[in-house]
Parts: sequence; structure tokens; C-alpha cells
Amino acid sequence: MFEDSPDPDSIVSDLTRLVPVTYGALEVGVAKAHSYFETEGAEIEPFLFSQIVRWSARRHLTTKGRLTVEFEFDELANNGLSISFEGYDIRLRKAFRGGVPTPGSFAMETFHSQTFGFFGDASRPNLFILWDVSRPSYDLAPDLYVACPKESTLKFPNVAECHWLVKLPNVALMPQPAVRVDDFDKYEDLPIHRPLEATGEAE
Repeated sequence: MFEDSPDPDSIVSDLTRLVPVTYGALEVGVAKAHSYFETEGAEIEPFLFSQIVRWSARRHLTTKGRLTVEFEFDELANNGLSISFEGYDIRLRKAFRGGVPTPGSFAMETFHSQTFGFFGDASRPNLFILWDVSRPSYDLAPDLYVACPKESTLKFPNVAECHWLVKLPNVALMPQPAVRVDDFDKYEDLPIHRPLEATGEAE
């Protein structure tokens, strides 16, 4: 028998410190994707856009993501985003029709299939953190969502079934985490511009 799924409020509380890190990485990814299509002078192709977002966010997480929060980053095929944080196994995925995409592989089906409290198992659940873009601008949507998946027979183009799906705290309303003093040199140098000349034009 399956017992009740874990309380979403307690999980949201556990993940609060991770929200600015993941959102920041996705912001970097979206900016890189926009830059690519602008440089190419091409219209945005949705699947390539998401691929660039994942690759760039993955690179950011592995190089700068741990400056403020400790987590483990797992390597996945196709630039997938997977994080182990505070005992949770978390996949970052683009939302599909406002929910979790149905699993397209055996590995993802296994990730969706989970039990709670079975034979006294107190392990923490598998989770999805969902991101999305606003149309037609393709800017990163302001909110992330966390979902607790469950086993389902639904297939694409349906949305996967979940025990629950709730909104995470909005990063714009959260205090920014402090950075350790000895880690400031790990940030990329900021561009330095000369002051405006009398003409009012900058180089």
C-alpha cells in the first residue's frame, strides 16, 4: 500500500535556499539562448532554445552554483539537469502545459514511480522543479514550481500525474544569500567602462 505523500509545505521550506541558485542558473541559460538566436539573426526554435538553456544552466551550476549552497550535480544525457540536495533527488525540467512532462524513458519512469513510508522507508521523495518561458518573448517566467511525481500510465501528449504541484517562493521577493569572502575571486570579472566624456557618449 502507498501511504500519503510528503507534505508540500515542508518540502518547499527545505528547498528555499536552492531557489535562487536554480533560478539564477536558468536566467543565465535563457540569456545565452536569446544571444544565440540574435547572433544568428534567426527566429527562436523552441527545442533548440530549451537545449541551450539546459546546457548553459548546467555549466553555470557546475562552475558557480555551489558558491552559496552545497549540492551534488549529476550528469545526465541530453544536457539534463539533476541535483541532489538535502536528501532530495531533483530534476529541473521545462514545464509542459503547466505541468510535468510524461516520462519518455525507462529511467524517467523509474524516477516517477516512488513509494512513501513503504516498509518503514523514510527516504525523501523524488521531485521536479519546473521552469517555463513567457510567450512570445521567451523570457524566463517569474515563478518556479515543485512537483512530486507518481507512477502513471499516461503518455505524451498528456501531462504526467503528480501527488501535488506547488509554487516555490518568488526569487525576486527573497533575500539574496551571502557569498563566502574567499569565493569572490571565482566570479567572472565585471565589465568596467570609462566615465562619460563631456559629449555624453561612452566607449
